[in-house]
Amino acid sequence: MSIENPVPIQERLTLTLPEAAWLAGLPVRELRHAADRHDLETFTLTSTTKRVRRRDLEDWLNTL
Repeated sequence: MSIENPVPIQERLTLTLPEAAWLAGLPVRELRHAADRHDLETFTLTSTTKRVRRRDLEDWLNTL
């Protein structure tokens, strides 16, 4: 069962990699590669789902 997040994606402070990819207009694999290379900072909480802070995504995008 999936719980719908009531906060619009454009206003979220943390994003999953698929959400961040959608927001950035990039393929998810590009964000996964950047995360694996530690170019894009990610974190996990209580699951194995990688998340990225919105400001870290914006900082990484500015380096492209």
